[in-house]
Amino acid sequence: MTSKNKIVFCDMTCINPKYIDKFTRSDGSVHMGKRYEARKQIENSINLLMPIPEIGHAINNKSDKIALFAYREKPTELKDGFDREVTSGIRAMCKENKDKEQMFSVMDNDFLFTEVSYPEVYMW
Repeated sequence: MTSKNKIVFCDMTCINPKYIDKFTRSDGSVHMGKRYEARKQIENSINLLMPIPEIGHAINNKSDKIALFAYREKPTELKDGFDREVTSGIRAMCKENKDKEQMFSVMDNDFLFTEVSYPEVYMW
């Protein structure tokens, strides 16, 4: 996605929250997690496009370069009506803080890596 001064490369997924960060598989092997995988995939896409003169030039001319990891957590099944009632009550008390500061980390080619979790919205 682009605008006059911005470009966003996005990796979107629906995932179980336990797989977002580094985890150990049942066979004992370690997986770095979807966040790490998404960042590597976005970096790979950028690195494939940058050597193409027209595309590399267009990317370099953007003042804001964002690598966005957007995900929705897979819903977990609730055991019974009581669990659903308690969960909906807790959710009603928890309001999303729309003014919270986003965390960024710097990538190659002056891109900033950030993430949003549904229902948060990336403010562009």
